[in-house]
Amino acid sequence: MRLSLDLTCVLMQLQKKLSDFQDVLADNYLCCYDNLRSIPVEHSDAIAAATTCSTIAKRVLYTTGDISYRKLSNVFVLNGINLFATESDLAERFLYFELKKLSSNQLRTDREIEQMFKEYRPAILGAIFELLAKATVLIHHPVSVKPTRMANAYYEQVAIAKAMGLTESAFDKIIRTNIAAMHKACADTPLVQAVVEYMNGPAFGRRKLTASSTDFYKKVVANYSGQRSSL
Repeated sequence: MRLSLDLTCVLMQLQKKLSDFQDVLADNYLCCYDNLRSIPVEHSDAIAAATTCSTIAKRVLYTTGDISYRKLSNVFVLNGINLFATESDLAERFLYFELKKLSSNQLRTDREIEQMFKEYRPAILGAIFELLAKATVLIHHPVSVKPTRMANAYYEQVAIAKAMGLTESAFDKIIRTNIAAMHKACADTPLVQAVVEYMNGPAFGRRKLTASSTDFYKKVVANYSGQRSSL
């Protein structure tokens, strides 16, 4: 893992080409993307994989068969008005925070924010390192709560939460509320509701279709957009 004491980060816009996006991930540990409306499926999969470490393989030159391998291991900060983490793999790796709108007396210029950050940076770094030191010890302690699907990340987060003074049950409630909020955002979409109801059939749990939900969803979208296909 790369560790830099320079906490300066650059807010970026999402690269359109997946290969360009992967190159940025390979060259940066902390990746911050601003003003997102949606995330393409391929980019969403890349983010999900990079948060738990993955490797990309690319041909070195078109004239040779040599392959170069680059490891992706990233932390992401994603910001946007809409709830953009809709793919299940990313949603369960995603901590969702809904920020309150700033009042007029809370607004600061970039220069003021940079000055405040320089002033508080020693205290911020000290707090982070202290929490990591405590969590390194606590991660080896037994945990009574059952993890979510991302077990390794869950246990690491529990250790950090306990280092911050939270109980296991309090942290577990926060995580499961977060996941429920992500699922609710998808469920509130009328099209998704129609898909779920149709696939469940007359009685809950009885599916009318043998195809996967993803295939059926794509066909519904195609019909909805005027590109007729057989359901």
